[in-house]
Amino acid sequence: MSVHVSDETLEINLTPLLDLVLQLIMFFMACVNFVSEAVSLNVFLPYSKSALEVEASADEERLIINIERVRIEALSGEKRAVEPRITRVVIANLSEIRFTDDEQGRGLFESQRMIHNLANDLKVLLKRRDHLPEALPLKEVRLPIPVVVRADGDIATGLILQILAQCKAEGFSETRLRVLPRSAADS
Repeated sequence: MSVHVSDETLEINLTPLLDLVLQLIMFFMACVNFVSEAVSLNVFLPYSKSALEVEASADEERLIINIERVRIEALSGEKRAVEPRITRVVIANLSEIRFTDDEQGRGLFESQRMIHNLANDLKVLLKRRDHLPEALPLKEVRLPIPVVVRADGDIATGLILQILAQCKAEGFSETRLRVLPRSAADS
């Protein structure tokens, strides 16, 4: 029995591997952009001495609600609030609700309605995903998604509290108000 040995060298084709790596890079870049778009940089968070730094894991799903004052940028580069003062509420980067201080009741109602509709949609999806009984009412389905409210420091506290209360009433597992920690040196 003889073995035939060839002088040809074997080459590995790296094209499919490189194609896969580039597709993964593009996928992760798209995910990072989606998460960063949900956080508005126009929200000037308040400071608090009792604030704790929360380490959020990258894979944690969160519902982010931004509540901000609409500002215009002056020629000097300084951002100033517009008159009449306009509040902008963005829920999960899906819808935007704008209202003046005089229309705060309407703005709160629309925000609560949007949170209610979003919670019901999520509950229907969870019932299907987790194979929960059809007879189980939606109000008894708990949402394992924390809500993070990011609000400007000059937004009315009552508005923020009512939005947080609506999220809790809809069955979200946890509600958080995002503030910046104030160090002892800043006091």
